[in-house]
Amino acid sequence: MPTHGGTRPGAGRPDDYREPLRRVTVALPESYIEQLRRSANGNLSEGIRRLVEEALTPAGKFWYRMPDWAENPKASNHPPKDRPSPP
Repeated sequence: MPTHGGTRPGAGRPDDYREPLRRVTVALPESYIEQLRRSANGNLSEGIRRLVEEALTPAGKFWYRMPDWAENPKASNHPPKDRPSPP
Protein backbone atom coordinates (compact mmCIF):
# COMPACT_ATOMS: atom_id res chain seq x y z
CA MET A 1 0.00 0.00 0.00
CA PRO A 2 1.49 3.39 -0.99
CA THR A 3 2.31 5.80 1.83
CA HIS A 4 2.33 8.96 -0.27
CA GLY A 5 0.16 10.77 -2.79
CA GLY A 6 -3.56 11.32 -2.86
CA THR A 7 -5.61 14.12 -1.39
CA ARG A 8 -5.11 15.35 2.15
CA PRO A 9 -7.18 17.83 4.15
CA GLY A 10 -5.62 21.29 4.03
CA ALA A 11 -3.12 20.33 1.33
CA GLY A 12 -2.45 22.56 -1.66
CA ARG A 13 -2.39 26.26 -2.29
CA PRO A 14 -4.98 28.22 -0.28
CA ASP A 15 -7.70 30.08 -2.18
CA ASP A 16 -7.15 33.80 -2.76
CA TYR A 17 -10.81 34.77 -2.40
CA ARG A 18 -13.53 33.99 0.13
CA GLU A 19 -16.03 33.03 -2.52
CA PRO A 20 -15.62 30.60 -5.40
CA LEU A 21 -14.20 31.93 -8.65
CA ARG A 22 -16.03 31.02 -11.86
CA ARG A 23 -14.38 30.77 -15.25
CA VAL A 24 -15.92 32.95 -17.95
CA THR A 25 -14.88 33.94 -21.44
CA VAL A 26 -14.48 37.60 -22.36
CA ALA A 27 -13.33 39.30 -25.54
CA LEU A 28 -10.96 42.24 -25.02
CA PRO A 29 -8.82 44.37 -27.33
CA GLU A 30 -5.14 43.38 -27.29
CA SER A 31 -4.18 46.74 -25.75
CA TYR A 32 -6.51 46.10 -22.77
CA ILE A 33 -5.04 42.64 -22.26
CA GLU A 34 -1.48 43.98 -22.19
CA GLN A 35 -2.35 46.70 -19.67
CA LEU A 36 -4.38 44.40 -17.42
CA ARG A 37 -1.57 41.82 -17.36
CA ARG A 38 0.99 44.52 -16.56
CA SER A 39 -1.15 45.81 -13.70
CA ALA A 40 -1.18 42.37 -12.04
CA ASN A 41 2.30 40.95 -12.71
CA GLY A 42 1.21 39.01 -15.78
CA ASN A 43 -2.07 37.64 -14.35
CA LEU A 44 -4.90 38.75 -16.64
CA SER A 45 -7.69 37.50 -14.35
CA GLU A 46 -6.26 39.33 -11.35
CA GLY A 47 -5.92 42.49 -13.47
CA ILE A 48 -9.62 42.32 -14.37
CA ARG A 49 -10.62 41.67 -10.73
CA ARG A 50 -8.56 44.66 -9.56
CA LEU A 51 -10.10 46.88 -12.23
CA VAL A 52 -13.63 45.91 -11.15
CA GLU A 53 -12.85 46.41 -7.46
CA GLU A 54 -11.31 49.84 -8.05
CA ALA A 55 -13.74 51.18 -10.70
CA LEU A 56 -15.58 54.40 -9.87
CA THR A 57 -18.96 55.69 -11.05
CA PRO A 58 -19.24 59.16 -12.66
CA ALA A 59 -20.22 60.41 -9.18
CA GLY A 60 -16.89 59.17 -7.79
CA LYS A 61 -18.28 56.25 -5.77
CA PHE A 62 -17.01 52.72 -6.05
CA TRP A 63 -18.92 50.87 -8.77
CA TYR A 64 -18.63 47.51 -7.03
CA ARG A 65 -19.72 47.19 -3.43
CA MET A 66 -17.85 44.43 -1.63
CA PRO A 67 -20.10 42.12 0.40
CA ASP A 68 -20.17 42.94 4.12
CA TRP A 69 -18.30 39.73 4.96
CA ALA A 70 -15.54 40.49 2.45
CA GLU A 71 -13.64 43.16 4.36
CA ASN A 72 -10.52 41.03 3.99
CA PRO A 73 -11.12 38.88 0.87
CA LYS A 74 -7.91 36.89 1.31
CA ALA A 75 -8.52 35.92 4.95
CA SER A 76 -10.61 32.83 4.24
CA ASN A 77 -12.34 31.14 1.36
CA HIS A 78 -15.67 30.88 3.20
CA PRO A 79 -18.10 33.57 4.34
CA PRO A 80 -18.94 33.68 8.07
CA LYS A 81 -21.32 30.95 9.22
CA ASP A 82 -24.10 33.47 9.94
CA ARG A 83 -24.29 34.46 6.25
CA PRO A 84 -25.05 32.23 3.26
CA SER A 85 -22.58 31.78 0.44
CA PRO A 86 -23.24 33.96 -2.61
CA PRO A 87 -25.12 32.25 -5.49
